[in-house]
Amino acid sequence: MNQSMRIGPKMTPFVRTVLFWLGGIWFFCLLTIKWFEWEWVQDLYRHFLLHPSTDDPFSIWTGELWQLGTYMFLHDLSSPFHVFINGLILWFFAPTFEMRWGAKALSSFLLYCGIGAGLFTVILSLVAPSYFGAPVLGASGAILGLISAFGLVFPKQPIYLWFLIRIEGRYIIPITIGIDTLLFLSQPGSFAYATHMGGLLTGYLLITGNWRPGVIKDKLRLAMLKKKRRHLSVVDDKDHWIN
Repeated sequence: MNQSMRIGPKMTPFVRTVLFWLGGIWFFCLLTIKWFEWEWVQDLYRHFLLHPSTDDPFSIWTGELWQLGTYMFLHDLSSPFHVFINGLILWFFAPTFEMRWGAKALSSFLLYCGIGAGLFTVILSLVAPSYFGAPVLGASGAILGLISAFGLVFPKQPIYLWFLIRIEGRYIIPITIGIDTLLFLSQPGSFAYATHMGGLLTGYLLITGNWRPGVIKDKLRLAMLKKKRRHLSVVDDKDHWIN
């Protein structure tokens, strides 16, 4: 791996377009909802969020399946930091993958990770609605999938955590899980923990291919074979008869 690889500062066309739309949608919603109070935009905004809880009147369970794709393009209107942080992380990691995969593959990967993160959130909301049943918005699920991909594809590539701490790419996944879990345990329900973990998991499955039935079957077969080998022993034929 070329240690001089630039990650983040080199902008690429697709990433530039995504950042433009994320920022533009946020600013449009800010003006039309917060300032002009256009009711039709407020209504669309509510319907485009992901509402995983069955008790929510706008719940995805009422048939609004598009929420799995639309929620990731919306961000918190009460603070610009939500869209800014997501955009910053996207700018930091995504150009490397656009240069490696191309814009089409990267866009598909981000979309699948966002949808996977949303599905994971919906599933966990059925298990623990008090923790995971709140409406969700933001591109974090898709971006966490990208972080998972980076740790798997570039395990030796050095990066600077918070622009200060130098680590190898392989450590970014456990560090991200650890930080998110600590924040969730200290402030449960304060952010979309299930969506973050769902994005990481989806990214892992897409990169490794472990979601494919054939891959799962082969790994189970290999695990069973290894288990059988542990029970085998070498026998000296001079001392024992073998039937």
